[in-house]
Amino acid sequence: DDIPDDGSKKHLIEYHKKIADYLNCSVERCIPELWFSQKEKKQIHEIQTERNFKTIVGIHLGAGNGLRQLPLSTAVETIKQIVSFDYHVVLFQGPDDEKLIISVLKDIKGQVEVIRTSLRPYIVHIAACSLIICMDSGCGHLAAAVGVPAIVVFGPQDPDISKPIGDAVSIVAVPDEQVLCRPCDQTGCTHETYNYCMKAVTAQMIIKKIRKRLKK
Repeated sequence: DDIPDDGSKKHLIEYHKKIADYLNCSVERCIPELWFSQKEKKQIHEIQTERNFKTIVGIHLGAGNGLRQLPLSTAVETIKQIVSFDYHVVLFQGPDDEKLIISVLKDIKGQVEVIRTSLRPYIVHIAACSLIICMDSGCGHLAAAVGVPAIVVFGPQDPDISKPIGDAVSIVAVPDEQVLCRPCDQTGCTHETYNYCMKAVTAQMIIKKIRKRLKK
């Protein structure tokens, strides 16, 4: 049978909930959440203690598709400004991010901490942060699921469809009227300026969101 749909734009969670409702499957909560063991809660506190309870800003620059990544110059400028606020800055390095992180560190010169670890400790480190800044990737969803404020930079994907769900999630994206090709299949770029949706995102757009979130 075809599942009735009004054709309106929906977040993926709402879309799949409608399917579950149609199949008479009870779905009481649609807000992703993650929980920690007592040992992990202690680890989170220890991480915060080691950093002298400074404001910890975690940054994950990687994404599963290169079209969802900021230009290197924008990433570096953003990080430099965050460092100037005297926050403790953590760069998360995913399995495929080594070259990206090396390139960033050439300009940052040891002013940040780099975390390379497996999934569960990665989530613990996210939970120890005061704020997460990331691309359209799993990092923002994990931050939202553990209740950490997140600023998520969107490019080729429509945030209304796939943004992390949470009260403390902020989106940075160029206006829709500038990228009529969004959302795209992310196998290439058809915009007259290649990867415009990410190139047009400026460091100041991200910093403005940080100032608002952390009252800087």
